[in-house]
Amino acid sequence: MTATRNLLSLAIGLALASPSVFAYDCPADQITTIPQLRAEFKNGAIPKEPTATPAGSGFTSTTTKVVKGQVTAIGSSLTKGVYLTDSQPVQAIESKGIFVYLPDVAKKYPDLKPGSEVCLEANIQDFFGGLQLKLVGDNIEIKESSVTPLPVTLQVGDGESLADALQRHEGMLVALDNASDLRITRTYGFDYSASRSNMVLSHKDPLLKPTAPSYMEQIAPRRLG
Repeated sequence: MTATRNLLSLAIGLALASPSVFAYDCPADQITTIPQLRAEFKNGAIPKEPTATPAGSGFTSTTTKVVKGQVTAIGSSLTKGVYLTDSQPVQAIESKGIFVYLPDVAKKYPDLKPGSEVCLEANIQDFFGGLQLKLVGDNIEIKESSVTPLPVTLQVGDGESLADALQRHEGMLVALDNASDLRITRTYGFDYSASRSNMVLSHKDPLLKPTAPSYMEQIAPRRLG
């Protein structure tokens, strides 16, 4: 009986000391940068098909990619998952950030936090107009990091539309300053059309309703003239 108990203890000890069966070893030679992934998905270099569920939500790649980046934010409410920013020092037209859909992020990946380095294998999805990654199985490697993610200042370039500037920063951690030239059109509050709290910004000038008192005051001199 004693021998059996000792063998059982030894087996349990070895099992606990062994790497998890779900451990993922990041293949460094297969990593695709986030800007490159975005460009390839946009120009059709990555094959895709209509997403089955939910129907009409967009397209999903039929192949997978290995992506590496730093966690800049974790979503657990409207968006469930993490936001990654590519840590490679490259200049790119496409955004260096992307959202990774992880519906059980808080429960399954409690070690994930802003600053963590993540390498994963995923399918690429065009989800209702936004690009995101969907993890393949448990193919994710998480490493702690003491580096704090820093925001990028959002600025609209010369000859660039606000829509293009926002797409260039999609999924990234951004900060606004005077050079961003964004004005508050609607202050923070509950948005009944979207069923959530938010605020609305506009580029260069606030968007005024024709019936707003401030708008009527602006056009009054013209009407009198």
